[in-house]
Amino acid sequence: MASTKRDTPYSPLDQKQLRRLYEEGLLPESVFRTFLVESTSPANWHPWFSTLLFVVGTALVLVGFMLLFVWNWAGMEPAVKFALLETGLVAAIVAAIICGERRLEGKVLLLVSSILTGILLAVCGQVYQTGAAAWELFAGWSLLIAGWVAVGRFAPLWALWLGLVHVAAILFWIQVARTDYGVSFAAVGLPLAILNSIFLLLREQGWNSGLEWLQQRWSRPPLLAFSLVLLCLPIIEMILSPERSLGQILCIPAWGLLAGGGYIRYRRRFPDLVALGMIIASGCLLLAVLVGHLLLAGRGGEGSFFLFALIILMIAGAGAFWLRALAGDAAAAGGWAHDR
Repeated sequence: MASTKRDTPYSPLDQKQLRRLYEEGLLPESVFRTFLVESTSPANWHPWFSTLLFVVGTALVLVGFMLLFVWNWAGMEPAVKFALLETGLVAAIVAAIICGERRLEGKVLLLVSSILTGILLAVCGQVYQTGAAAWELFAGWSLLIAGWVAVGRFAPLWALWLGLVHVAAILFWIQVARTDYGVSFAAVGLPLAILNSIFLLLREQGWNSGLEWLQQRWSRPPLLAFSLVLLCLPIIEMILSPERSLGQILCIPAWGLLAGGGYIRYRRRFPDLVALGMIIASGCLLLAVLVGHLLLAGRGGEGSFFLFALIILMIAGAGAFWLRALAGDAAAAGGWAHDR
């Protein structure tokens, strides 16, 4: 059977027809992804440059819109503020509907609509002095844009939504749970870490399935990093504090599952040196805190501090050598997979 690999890149007419079939739902995403790879060539810079100009132009318009408010805020009447925001929001939504959620232009416009929704909520709280707490603003923001996030299939839009959920949960812990009920950070950190881990697994599954909008390499490190941080903080708090909570104790096996499973996954199946570095660094941090607490608890003389400094150097050195050995093994086996 003859090979299906093309010797020449697709012509502009081919690209337009294939993209139209994909946007109409008549072309599978895996086939369209193959078309994107095969159509890449030094001469085919026009679509890429056009997309870059659109994204940069949209960002500049949005920044200009926000600066307009900042510069003229004091002299604006409330009706003018709402009229400008609502006009921009409606225009962005209508433009996104016209462009379609499958095209990059529609996805970027959905992102703009989501940002304008948050600005509108902030203006409502400022004008009417509703007395709502900051965490309620972010929680309401995330709820209002959840539908756009679900249909958008756009990684930056999902990142915005996850960021809003994290900010709302942490502010709720700061403003309500900790001050009124004395709840530890683990009660918030553990659910957020589980949420991030679930999205990380979905991201990997989406990559395997060939979903185009999950092919960005940057989408993995933040999910893994925030998961590790949210689990490490309660463990460190438990080590340094004489009191223990159930959430803090549960963070230990959760961290073990995430770190162990991530090490196995990113060591063999999805080789990723950055992810392995995060896992090793989190383990070194927890070990250093535990050793420091054992050495310096109660009384700590100059000798204890000196010994603690040496142990930190040893732990950091061991982690660095471990990571270097992993990099060497991968280089001998053919290198890391940088496209995931």
